[in-house]
Amino acid sequence: MFGGGYVKFDSLIREVLKEFKGYTSEIHTVKLTEELGVSEERILKLDGNENLFIDQSWIKSLLKKAVEDAYVSLYTDTACSDLRETIAKFYGLKSTEVVVGGGADGVIDNIVKLFIDARSEGIVIEPTYSVYKLLIRTMGGYYKPILLDQEFNLNPEDVLSNISEETKIIFLCSPNNPTGNQFPLDNILHIIEESGRIVVIDEAYSDFGKYSILKLIRKYPNLIIVRTFSKAFGLASLRIGYALTNEELANLMLQVAFPYPVNIIGQKLIPYIFRNIDVVLDAVKKIREHRETLYQRLQEIKGIKPYMSDANFILFRIIKEGLNAKKVHRRLLDRGIIVRDRSSLPLLDNCLRVTVPPKDKMEVFLSALEDSLNLH
Repeated sequence: MFGGGYVKFDSLIREVLKEFKGYTSEIHTVKLTEELGVSEERILKLDGNENLFIDQSWIKSLLKKAVEDAYVSLYTDTACSDLRETIAKFYGLKSTEVVVGGGADGVIDNIVKLFIDARSEGIVIEPTYSVYKLLIRTMGGYYKPILLDQEFNLNPEDVLSNISEETKIIFLCSPNNPTGNQFPLDNILHIIEESGRIVVIDEAYSDFGKYSILKLIRKYPNLIIVRTFSKAFGLASLRIGYALTNEELANLMLQVAFPYPVNIIGQKLIPYIFRNIDVVLDAVKKIREHRETLYQRLQEIKGIKPYMSDANFILFRIIKEGLNAKKVHRRLLDRGIIVRDRSSLPLLDNCLRVTVPPKDKMEVFLSALEDSLNLH
């Protein structure tokens, strides 16, 4: 009730958001346990591209140290300077070239807020991570998608030829989510060099790929690299992301960033993680090995087409006559296995995405997948 009367909220919401669709994820494990009437241990969660190879007892031991170091009653400094210094030292950069946020999404939000308004547009390759579209549209900007080809290859000329006076930023996720492929370095550099625009390379999965371009941020003044501790480092729930860029762009991003973007536990934990980086590197190595095994095993299953991946997940298409991704997805859920249905995205008809799991969980998934494909 406002001013003695009732107000329809629709009349107050910004026009651009009235037909807006927010970010959605797969069914929550708790909801699925209730639906199936099973314990949470019976659920195999393979939808979120999480790192399933990091020993949780190891992380918990470091978390205990981080908690002991933390003084939770006081605010940290607004820009998380200690954490920025820690990340910079690890990568051989300056702290003034690092901006942190609440997951990669947090720093992507800073970038979009900095450059996009109702008079501008952002170019994004598709199919890709849907948060770019969400944030560009939230700011009232025009979202201009550029499709990959049928095999998910990037044509840099398609991107460059679509740049207009209104184009402010270009987003490239490489390795790309959900297709899994890392674009050739020459294609990436061509766009950075010729676009004359801010180019954001989302490297959330680059630890599993062939290369990273983080050493090029001083060479290209229009380059911003976005990374995260959610994937290779196995810290998805802590929501710690960061951007690497030149000092000028970093300072601009800090002007629009929320204060205190990373909680004190996360800030205190990262130095311990870096001191034990061999544990992370070993997990990444295992993921790469299991990814190749999973790809080969998926190739042997009739009725699907898997795509090679440079990330910690694999995309596959249901090609069996009379079946579709939605039906197979539901059959897997009925067996307590959650994968990501990506079939609503451009070029991804009947496609599902699965996180690379350890061997025992892989066998459970593959068996359930074959059963789901062969049901009548």
